[in-house]
Amino acid sequence: MSREFTMGIRLNYFDNDFTRGIREATRNTNSFRDGMAQATRSATGLTSAVGAAAVALGGMAAAKKGFDWLIGANADMETYQNTLTVVMGSAAEATKTLAWANEFAAQTPFEIPQIVEATTKLTAYGMNAQKTLGIVGDAASVMGKDIMQGVEAVADAQTGSLERLKEAFSITKDDISAMAKAMGANVFDNSGSITDMKGMNAALFAIMEKRFKGGMEAQSKTWKGMISNVKDFVGTTGRLMGLPLFERAEKRLQGFLGTLDQLKKDGSIDHFISQAHKMGAVVGNEMAYAGKVVRAAIQGIWKVASPIINEIRTNWEKWQPVIKTLGYSMAVFAVGLSGVKTALTAASIAMKLLNVTMLTNPIGWIILAVGLLVGWFI
Repeated sequence: MSREFTMGIRLNYFDNDFTRGIREATRNTNSFRDGMAQATRSATGLTSAVGAAAVALGGMAAAKKGFDWLIGANADMETYQNTLTVVMGSAAEATKTLAWANEFAAQTPFEIPQIVEATTKLTAYGMNAQKTLGIVGDAASVMGKDIMQGVEAVADAQTGSLERLKEAFSITKDDISAMAKAMGANVFDNSGSITDMKGMNAALFAIMEKRFKGGMEAQSKTWKGMISNVKDFVGTTGRLMGLPLFERAEKRLQGFLGTLDQLKKDGSIDHFISQAHKMGAVVGNEMAYAGKVVRAAIQGIWKVASPIINEIRTNWEKWQPVIKTLGYSMAVFAVGLSGVKTALTAASIAMKLLNVTMLTNPIGWIILAVGLLVGWFI
């Protein structure tokens, strides 16, 4: 009966300083390479996370822009419609005025929302926007002001405050007084108060028209003016496209508000609030009970440990040798473990030395050769 015999050997050799240096350099190079790879992976992960966050934020911003373009513009127009209806006392007149404002805005360097807001405010101040807004717009265009700044300056003048007119258009009280006298009116008394508002406005708009006429037309042909007209076109397109969506959303919102009112009337909301309060009370009670349990456990532990601590503190001279003995015992035990580890390490080194000695001895090579032959033929 044949048997299988396997003999294994392990060759060991001593490294010299050169080979150890080469191996150490290789390990350091590999460590550096692994570190760079890890850094690359971390950077890639961070880049992916930042990219995902940027995409999410971009999506949110795009959704907000889309909402404003389709829904928000219609909501703003509805607000202007209601304001003009109240000020003018007629929904039909308000609709006509808004239609004029939209058509007028397409011929100016100002955007439709600005024109509509300016129209609404001038009307609220008791002025005919269709007759005065063009003059104010010319002045604002020439002086590089926002049209609402011009409207507010004219509005302040209705209360006797002319500072904004001076800041925006360099028109002073003396300028208005001189133009009014040239038109056959005396609009200020000796104290400087306005005595003829209609005459004051006529003189003011005459000055503005004389100085700034044609300002909007010239500004509309500039780069900024043309960009403004493009924005008007895009905004109007979005508003008209979103009008059906806005109307459906408004109806659904009205229905939702009706549902909330019904829930309030039938007591459902009050019941929900009451249940929430009860749940909060239950959670609070459970947390309070848990706190009491933890506090009781700590007090119990302290009740047991406190006499021991006080005894050791009071009779330290008696307990000191015992504690020191325990400390020494733990130290000796640690030293013993260290000694066992050292002995095992020494044994391992001795076995390696034995292997090397055997292989550097001719007898060792003879034993190896015999073992190989036996393993080959058996």
